[in-house]
Amino acid sequence: MKRTIKELIQLVRIILKQRNGINKEILYINWWTGEKRHWFNDFLISNKILKPGKRFQLVIVSVMGRRWIAELPLGRVKLFFTAEDTTDRYIDYDDYMEHSTELSLGFKSQDLTKNRLNLPLWMLYNLSPTNETKKQDKGWLYSVDDFIDAIEKKHDFESRPYDMALICRHDNRGNGKGNRGLALDTFEKAGFKVLSAGGFRKNTTILEDEFNDDHLRLLQKCKFYICFENTDAPGYTTEKLFDALLCGSIPIYWGAQNKPEKDVLTGNGILVFDPTNPTRCLSIIHQICNSVTFREEFLGKQKTQPKAAIAISNRLNLFKREVERVLH
Repeated sequence: MKRTIKELIQLVRIILKQRNGINKEILYINWWTGEKRHWFNDFLISNKILKPGKRFQLVIVSVMGRRWIAELPLGRVKLFFTAEDTTDRYIDYDDYMEHSTELSLGFKSQDLTKNRLNLPLWMLYNLSPTNETKKQDKGWLYSVDDFIDAIEKKHDFESRPYDMALICRHDNRGNGKGNRGLALDTFEKAGFKVLSAGGFRKNTTILEDEFNDDHLRLLQKCKFYICFENTDAPGYTTEKLFDALLCGSIPIYWGAQNKPEKDVLTGNGILVFDPTNPTRCLSIIHQICNSVTFREEFLGKQKTQPKAAIAISNRLNLFKREVERVLH
């Protein structure tokens, strides 16, 4: 009972804080602290679905809290969004709240019979809500066409001063527990210098000292980036892989059943790490580093699908239409 009362008090505080905030058009419940709220507001306002400045026209709930809080009737159209995997971790939300909300968004495949759309977090990190390419404090928000062009951009390999980067806080969540540590040990034993610049097995302060905590600037100086997901699940692809591709750092990837965003990416230019046979990935890394011919062939293939821009635009347009439908 004490916990419930405490959570209700916290909920009231959240609502009061948001009611006069800069993103007050949408009420966010069970949400990350400030994480990507503005994207939804800007997207729906720019598409004339929400009115700027009008309070709480829509509620978006997520997984960072108990489910009964997300299910409270708040007298508004309610959407569900998750940036987290729900197959291994936030399993209470694995149904995407399909019976409690009007629309569900996340990594799972589209299923309009369940009012479920595929709108993963990497799209919010990289795509401009107004489809106009703009510089952010750290990195860019791209138009759809510019996003594809940025992935396909040719990057120099040899001039990059650092071998590899690993930027993560932990290695003990999801069904990928231990994989990052295994990769770190494998590559360091082979003679590669891995800049572990996050909380997990931190061995450098270069990210703070030289790059002002801007990990994308660091990746632009690294030949490879170890970008593993916490969980290997169908469709679960986060922004980590796209960080590498956009910065020209060759991604060493684990997750998404080795088929990350298959309607957007071809799989070319991505090194798949197999925890049961890590030396296979290591062997390819050696070939990339030691053979110009092999490296040029590896990096020269098209990384995005021929209709990638259309596939992305279709997802965004469907999201726009479905929100408009449930609201009006």
